Amino acid sequence: MNMRLRTTDTMSRDLPSIASRFQAIAADILSAPDLPVHPYFYRYRGAVSDLARATRFVRYQADLLQLAGASAQDAEIVDAGCGFGFTLIVYALLGVRRIRGIEINAEMVSSIEAYLPLLPADVSSRIEVRHGDVVAMPYEPGSADIVLSVEAISHYLDVTAFIQEARRVVREGGLLIISDGNNGSNPMVRRRTYEIWDAVERGRPGGKVHGHQLGPHYEAVRRQTLDQRFSSLSDETRAELARRTAGFTEEQLMVAAREHEQTGALPNSTYRRRQVAVAPDGTAMERLFSPTALARTLGRHGFSARAYGYWGGAGGASSLRTANRVLSSMSPVTIPFAPSFRVIARRTPDGSR
Repeated sequence: MNMRLRTTDTMSRDLPSIASRFQAIAADILSAPDLPVHPYFYRYRGAVSDLARATRFVRYQADLLQLAGASAQDAEIVDAGCGFGFTLIVYALLGVRRIRGIEINAEMVSSIEAYLPLLPADVSSRIEVRHGDVVAMPYEPGSADIVLSVEAISHYLDVTAFIQEARRVVREGGLLIISDGNNGSNPMVRRRTYEIWDAVERGRPGGKVHGHQLGPHYEAVRRQTLDQRFSSLSDETRAELARRTAGFTEEQLMVAAREHEQTGALPNSTYRRRQVAVAPDGTAMERLFSPTALARTLGRHGFSARAYGYWGGAGGASSLRTANRVLSSMSPVTIPFAPSFRVIARRTPDGSR
């Protein structure tokens, strides 16, 4: 396995042609008739609707690699929480040997599988996608040069288990690259996130909160599940169970309901403000992180890690890119003011934690 560092000048020369091809591929997918994909899939139209936006999408990934001092060229990469897979396409265009995406949402995986046949052969041949959990990835130990978590770690139910699994999958000296917008060190981000948690756990359906379209809130989804599967319980009991199981997955909800049937016991997990909201499918909603604390956690699990604030620059504006470099270089002081963060972690040899 090989990760060759490419110069900034080389990447800058390549990026326009890569972005142009990415935009053309994405446009073909998004305009394909009768593609059996999840309706949310078409939200990506905004990200690639013109060359400038597509270039921003590509540059964002290229900047992550540059920050890590790595290249996608001929690398084996795992995208942990790959969503609808557009990042997989970017890395294929950046020259990976193979990029493997794993995603817990089955509808997202089936959407990727639906459009894979539309991709050029030199792109699709580099992409693999699996339905699964990032805490139990179906990959051999040491089989990846890089494990990516791009806007995904805030949705993992068990972050520590993911870190342990990433260390198993990445080779010695390989990288775990984390990028996320949920910088819990930033007071404005915390306030926004608390409002999101309140809305998705117990808010009114319809409308939006900070860019999130609201469907049935999580307590209502738990109640609906109980109505369908435990109709023998009274309405009052089902309502109380739904209220007392905030943060439960559907599997945990079933266990709690069966235990109540057998013993009369009720769980005591009512929702409290500033408690991360968890969907019944087992995904967390915008979990907050202290980037420096996350880096320390990685250090306790066999990585050498550093946290950086991120202020932007993927759009290409030279002033913003310069400002981001300066502020990022002072991250121990400036992270509380950053809207987003990045953590670059290198797997250390066994026994050197």
